Amino acid sequence: MRRRRTLLRALLAPAALSLLHTCSCETVQGHPIVTECQLQNFTADAEVEAKLKLHAPRKWPHKLDYLLSTLKRRIIDRQIPGAIVELGALDGTTSRMLRRLLDEFDKSNNRPLHIYDSFKGLPSRRTEDGNQTRPEDGKGGMATTKARFVDGFTKSSLRLPDGIHEGFFGDIPAADYPSPIAFAFFDGDLYSSIYDSFRQVYHKMSPGGIIMVHDYTVDGLFPGAKRAIEDFLRGKPERVRECYSIIGTVVKKRSSSSR
Repeated sequence: MRRRRTLLRALLAPAALSLLHTCSCETVQGHPIVTECQLQNFTADAEVEAKLKLHAPRKWPHKLDYLLSTLKRRIIDRQIPGAIVELGALDGTTSRMLRRLLDEFDKSNNRPLHIYDSFKGLPSRRTEDGNQTRPEDGKGGMATTKARFVDGFTKSSLRLPDGIHEGFFGDIPAADYPSPIAFAFFDGDLYSSIYDSFRQVYHKMSPGGIIMVHDYTVDGLFPGAKRAIEDFLRGKPERVRECYSIIGTVVKKRSSSSR
C-alpha cells in the first residue's frame, strides 16, 4: 500500500492534486481518509500562486492552496457578501495568509476579517474525540498568546484583523460574530470546538458562503471534528460534498436562523 501511494504521488502534478478517497499525505496507517466526498480535481488559482506563494509556509502548502484558491474563486470573485472568519488561529500563520489574500484581491477593502482563539489551548476532549495519543492534543494543548499572534502581523507589516476575539468559541458572545459571513475556516480540532463553531456561525452564513473544516477524517488524531459536522448538520440541507486532504467543505444553501 505504501509503495502504491508513493507511485501515485509521483504521477500527480503539484498544482493539480486530485481529491482521492484513500490517498493523502496524512493518511494514518490502517485508517482511510474520509470516503463520502465527491471526487474532484483541484488546480490552484494562478493569481493566488503568483501573488502569495512567496509568503506561504512550508507546512501543508497544498491545503493552503486549496483554502486560499477557494476563497478567491468562490467568494471574492463571485462577490458573495460577508465577512471572513477563522475559528482556531494558533500563532496566526493562516490568519496572515487570509489578510494577504484580502489585501491583494478584495479591491472593495470592506470585507472584515475576524479571528477567534482561546489563547489558552484546547478544551477538554470528549468521548467523540477518541483516544488522545499526544500530550498536546488534550486540555491546554497548543496554547499560544494573543501577543504572539499580534507580533506575527506586526513583523510581517500586515494590518491586524478587524477583530481578535479571545475565548472558547461557545463562550464568546454571539454579537462578536459578524453577520453576514461569506467564508469561515474552522480549525478547533476537537468535537466541542467544531460544534460550537457551527452553532455560532452557521445561521449567519450568506447563501453560497463556504465553511471549511480542518481535520475532516474518519480516524487519526482528531476524529471528533467529522462527528461534530455530522451531528450539527443532521436535518439541515447542507452536507460535506467536497474535501481535499483533511479539509471538508460545506456550502450554505439557503438563509436560515435554525441552529
